[in-house]
Amino acid sequence: MSSSGISRVLSGYRRLFRAQKKLFGEDYYAQKQAKVAIRDHFEQNRSVTDMEKLKDMIQQIDDAEDMLLHGIAQGKLNEETGAIGTYMM
Repeated sequence: MSSSGISRVLSGYRRLFRAQKKLFGEDYYAQKQAKVAIRDHFEQNRSVTDMEKLKDMIQQIDDAEDMLLHGIAQGKLNEETGAIGTYMM
C-alpha cells in the first residue's frame, strides 16, 4: 500500500473515532462499544493490499462517518416514563 493510501486509512480511522465520540457524548458505554467495533473492523482488514478494494473501503469509511454524524439521533432517558432509545433517521 502506498504511503498516501496508508495516510487516508489512518485519517479515516481517526475521523471515525471523533464521529463516534461526537455522537455518543457522555454515553461512555456506547463509546467503548463503538471503539471496539471500529478497531475490530480495521484489524480484520489490515492485510488488504489491493488498491481497488482499498479505495472501496475508504469510501465505506467516509459513508460510516457520514452516518455517525448525520444519520443517527441518540435519545435520552425520560425520567417520567423510563423510555430511552437510539433511532435511525
